[in-house]
Amino acid sequence: MDPALALALSLETADYLQTRQIIDRPQQCETVGKRITCLDRSEQNPMLGRHPSQSRAAIFFGIGAASTVTLNQVLPEPWKSRHIYTVIGFEAAIVSHNAYMGVHFHF
Repeated sequence: MDPALALALSLETADYLQTRQIIDRPQQCETVGKRITCLDRSEQNPMLGRHPSQSRAAIFFGIGAASTVTLNQVLPEPWKSRHIYTVIGFEAAIVSHNAYMGVHFHF
């Protein structure tokens, strides 16, 4: 498998797993001293909606991964490289933003 495609799919999987965490726990609360702070971690993807179901997220990310693989196979160069590196950049930004906001995932 092409290493760039593998990286893109890995990042899409990380994004999916983070989205599952957001769906399971839309609010994250922490206690600092006597003060409780809660962060609203509702989904920000307008295509999924603010409170999607697990099945909706699975379908959305499944279609996204299938599209990434298909486009990687059918696009000619230089569009193939442009597409895969755009996916990598986009997903890396989302995954790192989610991690910064405290959204983690477990296998």
